[in-house]
Amino acid sequence: MNSEDIWRELGADGPFDFVIISHVLEDIRDPITGLNWLPRIAHGGFLGLPVKHREVANSKSGYWLGQSHHYWIFGVKNDENGAPILMVVPKWHCVNYFNTNTPYCEPMGDEDSNLGSRTLEWFDPDKAGYDRELGVIWQNTLPFWVPDYTLMVPEQIELLRTVFKDGV
Repeated sequence: MNSEDIWRELGADGPFDFVIISHVLEDIRDPITGLNWLPRIAHGGFLGLPVKHREVANSKSGYWLGQSHHYWIFGVKNDENGAPILMVVPKWHCVNYFNTNTPYCEPMGDEDSNLGSRTLEWFDPDKAGYDRELGVIWQNTLPFWVPDYTLMVPEQIELLRTVFKDGV
């Protein structure tokens, strides 16, 4: 059974009035299929996601940024018409490039802090706590944006900088 089959089975019992998905999409390899299917099986819903700033906060281990088991970074920005749209960005391996001594990083805080001793110049530590969450409530449609997967590492890094500067 593939993911499309699972969503079809869910759709056979629907449409549901409201669905709640909390801290799942960032953990799976293909959230795009789910995001495409959600408006087909429900009239609306809530997505609970980690804030994007948590995904680039230094972990206590110091070896990787954010949660090592997460595959995706989520945020919300406005589209060209000013309407909110969910950003769904792969957590490319290049994100760990920010964990080294690079022009993108600057010293910050105590070595023993939750956020580590180095971080990004465009990173907001006030938005990175474990008590922070991105909540998305949608109705009828769930617009989202995914970048081009074929970007090379320099373009990935620049895209990540833009994603973190824009939106929520």
